Amino acid sequence: MKKKTTKSKKAVANSEKKYVQKENKNNDNVNVPIPLGFLKHINNIVLIANQRAHWQPNELIPVGTVLRELDGLIKYYNSLEVTNGKSSTGTTESTTSS
Repeated sequence: MKKKTTKSKKAVANSEKKYVQKENKNNDNVNVPIPLGFLKHINNIVLIANQRAHWQPNELIPVGTVLRELDGLIKYYNSLEVTNGKSSTGTTESTTSS
């Protein structure tokens, strides 16, 4: 008679957890296509949150960096749409000065 060899639920859960953690580390630099309209919405949300928030001094640089990067991406892809003759989709462009 053959014995069934099965892992305990705990062992399986631990091995799956390690696999997921390993996958997360490998996926840090994965490029994901995001619609330009979605980026514009995120940018507007961050701008509104920025107006309402009372940031701590150590939080100002990361927030400013995110806003600048989002604004740069939006301007770059808007300019590509204009040069290709396509109209812009999504929300209106932000009026931030970085």
